[in-house]
Amino acid sequence: MYDKLYKIKSDVVKISEGMYFFMFILLTIYSILTMVCLDIVWENIGEAVPVVHFLIKKFIIEPEQVLLILVVIRHVFSKNYNWKEMLAAAAIYMCASHAVKINGYKEIVTVILLMLGAREISLKKIIKVYFMVAAAVIFCVVTASQIGLIENLVYRQSGRNLRMSFGFTYPTRFAAHIFYLVLWYWYLRDEKLTYRETLIPVCAGVFLWFFCEARLSSISLMILSFVMIYNIFQRKKALKDLVEYKMNSYFAQLLAVSVVFLASLILLLSALYSPDRQILKMLNGVLSSRLYLGKKAIDIFGFQIWGRWIRLAGNGGYLTRNSRYFYIDSAFLRFGIQYGLVMMSIFLVLFNQIGMQVKKYKKWVLLWIILFAGIHGMFEPHIINIAYSPLIFAAFADIQKESTGHVGVKRKRKNEA
Repeated sequence: MYDKLYKIKSDVVKISEGMYFFMFILLTIYSILTMVCLDIVWENIGEAVPVVHFLIKKFIIEPEQVLLILVVIRHVFSKNYNWKEMLAAAAIYMCASHAVKINGYKEIVTVILLMLGAREISLKKIIKVYFMVAAAVIFCVVTASQIGLIENLVYRQSGRNLRMSFGFTYPTRFAAHIFYLVLWYWYLRDEKLTYRETLIPVCAGVFLWFFCEARLSSISLMILSFVMIYNIFQRKKALKDLVEYKMNSYFAQLLAVSVVFLASLILLLSALYSPDRQILKMLNGVLSSRLYLGKKAIDIFGFQIWGRWIRLAGNGGYLTRNSRYFYIDSAFLRFGIQYGLVMMSIFLVLFNQIGMQVKKYKKWVLLWIILFAGIHGMFEPHIINIAYSPLIFAAFADIQKESTGHVGVKRKRKNEA
């Protein structure tokens, strides 16, 4: 009887994991395509066929109910019960749901549910699936833009070179995709990365600089290449000395809390910005007026407990153009101003927890990725967007698992069989 119940439980978990990845793939593709120059009214797709329209609505446009069922199943039928984690998951979901009722940003709940549903699933498996799906979609979009199937927007801005979007609605969006793909490539390669592969971020950075003039992503990729080289050198040195490679504990701790530190830094700089402060004025010029716009957003809208809806008007666009520019680039400023102080606190606590867990399990490459994602998040809003980065899923996913078999059970190596 016990064996039968265990088998049923295992089958349910296996099916739920498969369904989780099905939803994750669907929503990743959808999220990327919403930023592509395609005239798609998603809400109208399949109207002639009620069943198709219903499925698109429930699985893509409004997936919260399906994802919630998956989360409940994955936690209730979990192999290892953890009541504290289950209570934390319930509290996070309730806060996110209440925040969305007030501020209207439904994507928060989608991200939260995908994060909660990642429990006991290998983070590396999630990133591998994301990388393959995102890379394939982006490749198709870029190819379509070059052969004329979709529009390749080119921006001509005063004092800047021509900036190509490669099928996306703005050059920096395309550049951010490339930046995160390179980050996740490094994570998947980890210790297998070679010196030759460190040319990938260099080539990507040069490409983005000349064709998109996406300075943040370009410079970040260039610096990333040096960090990759340093990491490979240290690993080879440790191997030569016949010792386990280990990052300096103080430096590892700094990387672990880097997201919280960087978020606090950009919030402070934005709040203190004034054209009368010469250092901040100069920094604001280097950052393309991001401090000024952040300060303006703080002064006009302030920080609300549960956030509020704000209509942003950027330079990018496919079908419309904005006559007045007002945009909050920083993900962390968006957390506080648009999503609310409660959700900002939750996200920062989760990132802090991720950093601590990554340090505990000695995933040194992932620690570096946390730092680079945090730096990028200071100036661009993609750090929790599933179209770019599933990093937040690490809060509930299994960071230790390298490969998984059925029902999330770690595969045995040949010498362990």
